[in-house]
Amino acid sequence: MKRDIPLDGVKRTAIVDLLIQRENDIFPVEVKSEANTTSKSLKKFKELFSDRVKLRVQFSPDNLKLDDDVLTGKVHD
Repeated sequence: MKRDIPLDGVKRTAIVDLLIQRENDIFPVEVKSEANTTSKSLKKFKELFSDRVKLRVQFSPDNLKLDDDVLTGKVHD
């Protein structure tokens, strides 16, 4: 899902790979191919829709971990 979202005061395209909806809650999902799992898009999505985003999900080469409300899980080949 592409959407123009102001990141750091500059209009840029923020990308979330998938949105999951359960009742009124939404779960943005990103897939990362690198170990660097910093995501401005997931952070901004949470800021914009904080009342509906309960958990942000990220798949990456990292092992499974829960950091605040970001669940990161390993993608297997």
